Amino acid sequence: MKQFKFKTYFFRNSCLVLIISTLTGCSKPSKHIEISPEQFHQSVDKVVEIMIHDIFSPPVASRVFVYPNIAAYEILVQQSTKNKTLTGLLKELKAIPTADTTKQVNLELAALMAHMELSKSLIFSEDRFKKLQDSLYAQ
Repeated sequence: MKQFKFKTYFFRNSCLVLIISTLTGCSKPSKHIEISPEQFHQSVDKVVEIMIHDIFSPPVASRVFVYPNIAAYEILVQQSTKNKTLTGLLKELKAIPTADTTKQVNLELAALMAHMELSKSLIFSEDRFKKLQDSLYAQ
């Protein structure tokens, strides 16, 4: 009976060690994703193109254009010492959570994703914008 318990104990522990070593040993080091200004310009241009296609009224078009740009700016301003946040200057704009300094956060990528996701939620032709998003993920 003792031999059976030992084998079971040994098997469980060796499987646990094998699983942990496989998961930690196979992980790739995180690679910084470089975001160019051109990618941000593509996103803004696509929003303008879709706004023209969807025929938004001028007040709605201005909101569709401004809200995503403010979101991206508020993320990027976290790494800037000379630019200031718009919190308090714009009515009802609340501060966004700041990036955790202990983790490596790619603020350029976060700003681009915020711009794209917010833009996509404000337009009607989401499928046209999804194509641009998919093309950026493929790079």
